Amino acid sequence: MDNTTSSTYEAPRGRLLPTLVLFTFVLGSFYALYLLFTTYSLKNSVSDLEDNKAELQRKIEVLNDQQIQELYSAQMLSDKLAENATRWSQVFTSLQNLTPVGVYFSSYSLNEDGSIQVTGYGDSYDSVADLISAMEKAEDFTGPFVPSVTAGKTSDGQAIASFTLSIHLTTVQ
Repeated sequence: MDNTTSSTYEAPRGRLLPTLVLFTFVLGSFYALYLLFTTYSLKNSVSDLEDNKAELQRKIEVLNDQQIQELYSAQMLSDKLAENATRWSQVFTSLQNLTPVGVYFSSYSLNEDGSIQVTGYGDSYDSVADLISAMEKAEDFTGPFVPSVTAGKTSDGQAIASFTLSIHLTTVQ
């Protein structure tokens, strides 16, 4: 054979495998660093979220406590008002129970201080007098006063006595 140099290209042998191993190692190292950084960021995010959650739970508890206090105060106020409120239906029932058979009321005027003015009709002066006597004996009312009684007749000619009665409720319920 000829000792002449040939100009044909020959690929380097034995360098490809170490280059691939080095490239894979560098790529793996970058990937490991990426995973490490991502894990660290996620742990910080989770920690921040847990802190936010705990703070929000504390705020919710404070608001619930305030709301419970407000509801309790409102209920106490409502109960107090209910205790002090006049139950006008009971007043009407009491008036009706005291009213004699020959008397009926045409209008009521009620005040929060317990004063009551009633306008009505009786079939006679005696019926109105019986009403005054019943009111004087009543425990629920004091100071019955009839400033006037007026005689009249109905459209069919029956005699009636119209009156105005002022009384005071003994306890404003």
